[in-house]
Parts: sequence; structure tokens; C-alpha cells
Amino acid sequence: MYVYNKSMDFLFFTYDDKHIVLSLLEENGEFDNKHVLCSSPEALDFGKELFEHCLKDSTPINSTSVLG
Repeated sequence: MYVYNKSMDFLFFTYDDKHIVLSLLEENGEFDNKHVLCSSPEALDFGKELFEHCLKDSTPINSTSVLG
């Protein structure tokens, strides 16, 4: 698991070999319970690129870092 401490315009995203799911924020930055689910090859490529972009600036966490 990783923590990404930079600003994002979405709450979270996840992707696998068949789908990408984005949980977007409202324009004012508040939580929105709607999700975007995509499964096109282009969306999956985007999900992979987004993951790799975020991963390079993320910090791994483990039970030691969480529990102190």
C-alpha cells in the first residue's frame, strides 16, 4: 500500500486488467458518491499511466509506519 501526498482532483482510483474506477470530487472539492467505471482499451492504458505517474511520487506504508 502507498500514500500519495500530492494534490489530486479525485478521491481515489483503482484499475486492473479489465476496468478502471475513478471516484471524482465535486468542483468545490467535496466528496461525491458517484464513480466512473470504464473498460475500453484506451481507459485501461490511461489507468496504467495514471498509476505509474502516482506511484513514482508515493511513499510505501507498512504496519510499522502506521503503528509507529
